[in-house]
Amino acid sequence: MTKHLVKTSDRSQELFSRKTSDRGPKRPRLLSDPHTKDPNKQNNPNNIVFKQPSSQHLGSKMEEIADDLLDSAEKCENAGMGISSQIYYYKGGRTEPHGEPPDIAFHVKTTQSEPDTLRVFGLFTGYNGSTRFAKYAANRMVFEMLMEPNHLIKASDNNDKILDVMRESFDNVERIVNEEIKEKLSHMKIMSWDLERLQPNLQNQDTYRTIQSRITDLNNDLKAGSTALVVMMIEKRLFVLNCGNSRLLLVSMEADKPRCELLNDVHDCGNNEEQKRLSDAGVDTANLAYVPTRGIGDTFHKKDFAPDGIGYVVPEPGVFRYELDPSCQYLIIISSGVFKNVKESMKHKESNKVITDEAVNWQIMDYVLHEVKNAYTPSYTSIAQGTLDLIGRVHFDNFAKGEMDVRIREGMSLLLVDLTASAATEYPVSQLLDTQLSITSFDQEIEPYVDIYDIESQPNRKEIIADLKKLEIFDCDSLDMIE
Repeated sequence: MTKHLVKTSDRSQELFSRKTSDRGPKRPRLLSDPHTKDPNKQNNPNNIVFKQPSSQHLGSKMEEIADDLLDSAEKCENAGMGISSQIYYYKGGRTEPHGEPPDIAFHVKTTQSEPDTLRVFGLFTGYNGSTRFAKYAANRMVFEMLMEPNHLIKASDNNDKILDVMRESFDNVERIVNEEIKEKLSHMKIMSWDLERLQPNLQNQDTYRTIQSRITDLNNDLKAGSTALVVMMIEKRLFVLNCGNSRLLLVSMEADKPRCELLNDVHDCGNNEEQKRLSDAGVDTANLAYVPTRGIGDTFHKKDFAPDGIGYVVPEPGVFRYELDPSCQYLIIISSGVFKNVKESMKHKESNKVITDEAVNWQIMDYVLHEVKNAYTPSYTSIAQGTLDLIGRVHFDNFAKGEMDVRIREGMSLLLVDLTASAATEYPVSQLLDTQLSITSFDQEIEPYVDIYDIESQPNRKEIIADLKKLEIFDCDSLDMIE
């Protein structure tokens, strides 16, 4: 594979050209299903189909974008996602879920005209305690790309225009967030002055506490941040925007063996360019392992708003374009929690070796392919969730045996996209079903494992419970109670 790097004034595009003459059977063209067009075309130029349209989709402020925009959009039939909460480990083998999953993963599609189907996959990870902020950012980003009349993306657009619009859409989200930040900072400053004038006594203690509570709420809102990884697929064209430390992995076939490629720059201190940028700015990176160095929001870690004037978070995404060929099999989008948990398990197993990021990526691919080959109910959702369950089991087993000091399993999200499937395909039909795994050798049977503690908090819990019932090894009455 030949790699070309093209630089422009405001972005870099990484273009991968692949030979397609002798790389296996031709991939079926993605077909699109007929939809009923939205009658309100000026508000929905891309004819996105919603199950429950909302009247608030066209707002310009954060509160005016409906939280259910992505929930109500039509889903891609060739993708599925799994989510797992953060888990605390305790002596004796007790585990405890901690908080809601911070990740917002999605896969939606829109048909503009036959046969052009535009598919969007994304993962937004909220941090500093805010899933709500990630949900807003994800909904707003999709709105800007596909529903904003001034700069919406069309399947017929050329490559440069699509990348430009993706970048402009991201910039608009960041601009709106910054407007909110400045407004909230002003409110917080005014209320701080009010507190200074008030003396907490019996006459005004309720007012004092109310102002304190509001300042705390504003401070939490201002701390909220989110990463952004958005993948747009139009036929064989793949467009990627990334700002943060999520990962996009491509699984392809070369010489009848699976191969794993990382398709985006990872914005954390493991990236040499990011490390240099932070060092040049005078940022101490000692405690920033696995922390995103680029993102949306995260006010107090940005230069313009950081108390010390030295911020390490910048809202500068990388944008890339790729051409898919018949060797391409799967896309795997993972949160930083997946990568961290797998790397911790590998460090335990290979304590005398240096574990490279590439080796971790390949190990994650192997976990996915293991589930593809062995899933009891081979739906994409089941495979994605099963992969996370397997990763969680390996991680916990290392702790339970007393062989790993880590006492927290990070929250995880994984989105699986089958590049070989047609629109009518419900289950994986990849060539990789008949291949051997590349790194991991599962030489013993792995017991079925599900994070039962997590099910109630999962947004796709109904699909998970339906799959569990098919296994016929769980008490259906207990599952009905969770549902």
